[in-house]
Amino acid sequence: MKKLYFIPLLSIFACIVMGIVVRNSYTNDSQKIYNFEYGSCGAWDSVYQQCGKFTSKDLIDKSDLIVKAKFNGERLITGNGFYSTVHISKIFKGDNDIKKDIIITEPVKIIVSTKFINPSYIPMCIPLQKDYEYIFLLKKVDFNEKRQLNDFQKNQYSPITSSPAGYYRLGGQVQTKLFNFSKDKFKLNELNGFDIYANKKEQLDIYYKYKGEVFKELGINA
Repeated sequence: MKKLYFIPLLSIFACIVMGIVVRNSYTNDSQKIYNFEYGSCGAWDSVYQQCGKFTSKDLIDKSDLIVKAKFNGERLITGNGFYSTVHISKIFKGDNDIKKDIIITEPVKIIVSTKFINPSYIPMCIPLQKDYEYIFLLKKVDFNEKRQLNDFQKNQYSPITSSPAGYYRLGGQVQTKLFNFSKDKFKLNELNGFDIYANKKEQLDIYYKYKGEVFKELGINA
């Protein structure tokens, strides 16, 4: 009979171990170890063809949620991308009763064992940087309707397109640097101040053109 007591004890122990494993899978800007390097990248033309032809108004109309939010540095890193927690300070479109902290999914190809990030998985996007505020144009992450979702899954949103047109950094700074894909290598924390992983000025011009139009539509001065 005494052996039966070990069953709940083992269950409790397993839960504790699982919690520690999950928590340790989080990283933040105090762990500046991930290498951000180029693998291969589609041109902007092909990116926009995949998304379909759209205007800034199309982006806004198709978004489930548009918010101003700050990335606090907490993210879950998996082999398929980042799950970054952001804190909402203003809602431009969507449910006003939404939780203030939501999860932004950033699908970046990551080899966790070697701390290598390949940004080509979402063309030319820079992962969210700690303590920056962004305007996010988001869609709810779809799951099979028959699945029972936990709070983490229910709270996930992704950029409205698979291009950098899904979110814009606030603060008024304009990126001028172009990346040399064959030479430039950065740690994740060294990307502060960058918006997109671009190697041509035309790519930056397109990005900021969309940003200006989206901000004008939303009545944002930045």
